[in-house]
Amino acid sequence: MALGEIRYREAAVVGPSRRVTVGSYFRTVKQARTNVRKSIVTVMIGLWIGVVKPEDLRRLLDVAGSGVSDLPEEESARFVAVLRALVDRIVM
Repeated sequence: MALGEIRYREAAVVGPSRRVTVGSYFRTVKQARTNVRKSIVTVMIGLWIGVVKPEDLRRLLDVAGSGVSDLPEEESARFVAVLRALVDRIVM
């Protein structure tokens, strides 16, 4: 198992007394993957029809790639606010 990975059964544990079934977990992961694929296609169409500029998308991905996980909690909220402002500016 690679660093940062967890087992599926560990991921299904929500809290000390609440659990998610493995089937429910897999359905949620499948839905998330489908949503990401659809989002990527939507961004590509936005680039194709000119709604999104390639340089703006590149800038957004660079900022988003820097990661919110490295920031303290109070800084994370500001980071997310900056990302939202960039997205609002890119997509009119």
